[in-house]
Amino acid sequence: MRRLPLVLLVGALGLTACGDTDDADSKSSDPKTSDSTSPDTDAVDPGDPTDDTEPTDDTEPTETSTDPVALPGECAGPWSFEMRAANVFAGLPVVEDPAFEFTSSLAVRLSPGIYTFYLADFEIDPDQFSDFETDHPPAGKTLATLTINAFLTADTLDAEFDELAPGDVIPASDEVDGARQFGVVLERGLAPGGDDPSDLYNASSGPVGQAEVVAATDEMVCLAVDYTDYENAGSTNGVTDEYPVQKRLMGTFSAPIVDF
Repeated sequence: MRRLPLVLLVGALGLTACGDTDDADSKSSDPKTSDSTSPDTDAVDPGDPTDDTEPTDDTEPTETSTDPVALPGECAGPWSFEMRAANVFAGLPVVEDPAFEFTSSLAVRLSPGIYTFYLADFEIDPDQFSDFETDHPPAGKTLATLTINAFLTADTLDAEFDELAPGDVIPASDEVDGARQFGVVLERGLAPGGDDPSDLYNASSGPVGQAEVVAATDEMVCLAVDYTDYENAGSTNGVTDEYPVQKRLMGTFSAPIVDF
C-alpha cells in the first residue's frame, strides 16, 4: 500500500486578547499568531485518496485480425495455363493454347488428402459436381479433371493419408503401388446433336510431372500443376519422340473445398 505524506494543519490559537487595541491589532497581524485554519499553500498535495477517477492510458489498443488467411497472389483466378489436348490415333482435334484461361474451380475432398479437382472455363455448379453427377462441358468449353488419389493393393488397403499441406508434392504416375499420385483428364464439349457429347482425352499413359501444394486452408487449396502425358507410351516414364503428347497442363490455381 502506498504511504501518503502527512500534512500538518496549523490551527488558530484560542488565546484571549489582552491589552489595548493596538496590541491586539499587532498580534492579529503577526503571521505567527494569525487565526487561520487553511493549510500551508506551499505544502505538496498528495491528491485525494478517495478519488476513483480512472487513470488515462494513451496506449493504443491492440487489434486482432479476423480476416481469413490470404492465399498467395498467384493462386487468385482467373488462371492462365499452358494446355494441350490431342489424340492423333483416335482422330480427335488438337487443342493447344499457351495461355488458356480457366475461370471456375472446385475441390471435392473424398477423404483426408484424397481429392478430385475440377477446373473449367464455364461456371461449375458445386452441388452437381460434388456428387459426381457431372454433365459434359457445353459446346466449345473445356473441363479439366485433376485427381490426387492412390491405387491401393492388397498390402495397402488400410493406407491413410495426411491432409494436403503447403510444400506437399504429388508425383504424376499411373503405377499401382499404393502411393498418392496425380493425374489429369481433359474434355471438350461438342455441339449437341452428334453421337458424342464431347471429345474426351483420357486414353493415355506415361504421365510425368507433379502437383505441388502452394497453399492450403480449411476452405481452400492452391496447386501448382506441371503435367504431361503421352499417347501409347506404356507405363514407363522414359518417353521418346515417337510418342506424341496427348495432354499438357501447366499453371497454378486454387479451388474451394467441398466434402463428398
